[in-house]
Amino acid sequence: VGLFWAIGVVAEIVLFAASPTVAKVLSPPLLLWVGGVAGALRWSIMSMCDVLPLPLMAANQVLHAFTFGAVHLGAMGFLAVAPPPTLRSTAQGTYGAMTDGVMMGLMTTIFAALFSQYKAKAFLAAGALSAVGSVGALVLSRVWTGTQLEIATEDTLPVADNDGRATTVVSAAA
Repeated sequence: VGLFWAIGVVAEIVLFAASPTVAKVLSPPLLLWVGGVAGALRWSIMSMCDVLPLPLMAANQVLHAFTFGAVHLGAMGFLAVAPPPTLRSTAQGTYGAMTDGVMMGLMTTIFAALFSQYKAKAFLAAGALSAVGSVGALVLSRVWTGTQLEIATEDTLPVADNDGRATTVVSAAA
């Protein structure tokens, strides 16, 4: 297990070392998509860990560079641009709390139960979640222009027209 872990970490370090070049070629949503597709592949391969040869399982750990590294680079790239500057720290803190706290705890609990019941086949559920994430990344790539999002803050309120549609944003102090 230690050797497998080391292979994944080295692959991740290589990706992070190349990240300035990678970020010029791949947009944040595309990095997220790559991570999702790599996750679907990685976890599907892991579901066969009881029958596949050890060298193949070791090579599979290289995908960690994408399942963690590309997703992290994509998320940080998105959070460096999309939120208004006054909300970027909050956005990154919320992302960290949700991914490294809430979701990690929730998924660990769920997958422990799945693994106790289905053994290695439980990794197929992780692959499915990765595939869903890759679809979400594709949607993001279609709707996000690569620029800062317009986000109403506590200082602004949407104003509705007579049909109930939000038409403008005005200062709450007005």
